[in-house]
Formats: sequence, structure tokens, C-alpha cells
Amino acid sequence: MLRQDFRIGGYFQSAGGTALWVCTDIGTRVVVAVRIDRAEIVESSPSGQTQRVADIRQEPDLFDGPPYMLCEVVFDEYDFESCEAVSDPTAWSPL
Repeated sequence: MLRQDFRIGGYFQSAGGTALWVCTDIGTRVVVAVRIDRAEIVESSPSGQTQRVADIRQEPDLFDGPPYMLCEVVFDEYDFESCEAVSDPTAWSPL
């Protein structure tokens, strides 16, 4: 993909189809995104911490923002060539 192919709110895959992302910001030379197919969630309670893996497509309330409670990742121009647009994120699965 080229920088101009990204859209805020648009979905794309990276690393040969191993991760699904949603674009949250577009800069002059970078794109910022949140991974939505897999997120490690740590929850604290008085009895301790629990850790789990979540699919944000199944738990969209975790994606409320900005600011997001999930880590945003910056893709630069060297990363763009490994990205590919995804039209239907609900049907996406890792390769």
C-alpha cells in the first residue's frame, strides 16, 4: 500500500496477513493503527491481576477512543509495502 491508500477507520493486514489493524491516524510520513485481531488484556481487581487474549472484533467496547486503551503502533514508509487493505474485517483470518 501507499500512504494515500490508508483511511482513518479503514482496515488493513500486515506482515503477510498475520495481523489485522484499523487505522487511527495518518501523518505526513506515517500511519498509526491499533491491532484488532488479538490484544493482550491485563485486568486488575482487589484479588489480583488476570491476563487474557481478546479479539477486538468480538469486544468492540475495548476499542473506544481516542484515547484508546489499546496500544497504537506507528507504521512508516518502509512498513507500507507489507500492508494490504482488508474490506471485511469480520471475515478476516490470519494466513
